[in-house]
Amino acid sequence: MTIADLAHIADIAAAIGIIGSMIFVGVQLRQNTRTVRSSTLQQNTDHWQSYHALLADPKFVATFAKGSRGNDLEQIEFGQFFLLCRALLMGMENQHYQFQQGLIDKQAYAGFEVVMKEQIAAFPGIRAMWQLTRHSYGADFCEVFGSTHGRNTNP
Repeated sequence: MTIADLAHIADIAAAIGIIGSMIFVGVQLRQNTRTVRSSTLQQNTDHWQSYHALLADPKFVATFAKGSRGNDLEQIEFGQFFLLCRALLMGMENQHYQFQQGLIDKQAYAGFEVVMKEQIAAFPGIRAMWQLTRHSYGADFCEVFGSTHGRNTNP
């Protein structure tokens, strides 16, 4: 066997090694994508659990219920309701953009859209707070949230 033959064998072995490495990188990339999506879903779950725990606090639940119904609020109550709604809307916007980036699957987002329409945008006080603060959200989220209660809410 000549040196040229050995060089060809080495080239073939190197090509096989490169193909194997590319397969390994592809598998790792797929696994990393699943991990990122799982982590994103867990972060959203943690956010909403924390938010719901906050709303369960007797100091806030009555104010949130009163404000959501669209009832008049005292100054302190309005401040609380404003901040609770901002946290709610910011969390919703975050989840929307994560879906757009492919970090949340369609089924999970479809459930979120139902909640947004039936459990959030259905309340007149939350819709009023949306009108007050909608200028601070991205145009795409404004379009999506606006469609949940049948109104064009672009800033």
